[in-house]
Amino acid sequence: MEAWGRKRPFLTRRLFGITREVKCSVSKAMKQIAFILAVIMAGILPVLSPPASGQEQKEKEWTGKLADGRIITKEDLSKILEEHEKWLESDGKEGQRADLSRANLSGADLGGANLSKASFYKANLSKASFFQGTLIEASMIEANMSEANLHGASLRRTCLDQANLTKAKLDWANLTEAILNNSNLSEADLEGASLNMAYMWNADLSGAVFEVKLGSLPNLPSIITARNLSSMTFKESPHALVELREAFKKSGHRTKEREITFAIEHSKRTKAWNRGISGKIESVFKLILFELTCQYGMSPGRPLWVLGLLILIFTFPYFVVLRMNRKDGIWRVWSADRMRKDLGKGEPKKPLHLTIPSALLMGFYFSILSAFHIGWRDLNVGSWIVRMQLREYALRATGWVRFVSGFQSLISVYLAALWVLTYFGRPFE
Repeated sequence: MEAWGRKRPFLTRRLFGITREVKCSVSKAMKQIAFILAVIMAGILPVLSPPASGQEQKEKEWTGKLADGRIITKEDLSKILEEHEKWLESDGKEGQRADLSRANLSGADLGGANLSKASFYKANLSKASFFQGTLIEASMIEANMSEANLHGASLRRTCLDQANLTKAKLDWANLTEAILNNSNLSEADLEGASLNMAYMWNADLSGAVFEVKLGSLPNLPSIITARNLSSMTFKESPHALVELREAFKKSGHRTKEREITFAIEHSKRTKAWNRGISGKIESVFKLILFELTCQYGMSPGRPLWVLGLLILIFTFPYFVVLRMNRKDGIWRVWSADRMRKDLGKGEPKKPLHLTIPSALLMGFYFSILSAFHIGWRDLNVGSWIVRMQLREYALRATGWVRFVSGFQSLISVYLAALWVLTYFGRPFE
């Protein structure tokens, strides 16, 4: 016990030392772990945290480039606009006219500015904003204005010859007497715009929203030469397209009139697709019966081409049945009052079974008869065709062949009627 008593202070000191060493080791390890976590969080937090707003993070300021290669800022552009306004107000005595030809002003904010008579020849103005700006008599020849915002802008007598206005917002813009010759207006928004006496020689209007103000149509002789009129569309009302169609009708341009009819009806059909199940049924119905067959009268000769194609297609099942030995098929029935009694025998006992060349020709002939089984009693086109035969007999079908022949006749009657209506009339107006 005495020995244990003597050893006890030593053991206590030893244990205290070990504990202290362990604490130091743990403390060092914790510090190292904390340092590693701090480094990791420093790298992750900038990625995960939302960008600071206001003064903490400045937005990247807009810059452009002039034709001589000089970089300009928003402040430089504002000075150019101020000098141009002085030039306009003083009638050229003070300030300086804005000559931004060949400049790169993509994405620039020029909203509300008065840039009348300014020059933007071959300038890059894509996605630039001219919101409610004034560009009267400005020169924008060959300018790239794709996706530019020209909402409510005044473009009276502005020269936009060969300009790229793809997807440009020209809604409620004033384009009175503007020159849009050879310009690209694909998918441009012209809702509420005024095109009164605007010149559009050879302009591309593919997919453009043509819903201009009533009574503000462009120069008629010029828009007659415009391309892709049939692909124009409208948002709410087809009034402008109807007005344009009437103008073409009065001037005797039947082809252009049909293109506008297609544009109206095609837009109506695509909009019907978004009106629930009934709208989808209506859309599919119009697509099959009117759009694919004759394009709402724009292709009046197409029904006859479809009719001819169906004659060739239906020849195949008739050819097959003429090569088979079945109870049902195509029968040759000799006329009882025929003049040549030596040709043919009484009642037929079985359907025709022919060689490959004969079956092909007979199938084609029967397809023609089925297609033109149109008329009533003696006024039947099929019976007139039969009169051209060298021998007096009739071809009749039984079983499924009869059903196919009847179905072909129904389709052919519809296509023939559609051709007559679209070629000689205006069924979609």
